[in-house]
Amino acid sequence: MPRIIVFKENKPKLIEGPNGEILNVCMCGLTDLYPYCTGKHIHIDEKDHELYAYDQEAKPIGKIIVAEKDSKQPISPDRLRSISLSPK
Repeated sequence: MPRIIVFKENKPKLIEGPNGEILNVCMCGLTDLYPYCTGKHIHIDEKDHELYAYDQEAKPIGKIIVAEKDSKQPISPDRLRSISLSPK
């Protein structure tokens, strides 16, 4: 079943591991070693008002310019989470 998953961050989340070590948890969704960050986000040039699609190997397969209907203003990343993508 296809799914759309929106990742908003372009940097890892730092958390403390069980032995006190600092772990870099991937928040962009592009890593090869999930849940750990491998730094792929550093090589991606994305803009806030565009929604990007990647295949399972994190290769870009498309992008959508995201704007409110009848408006030239981009949709904020917070607003993106509330948009239904279900067919009407």
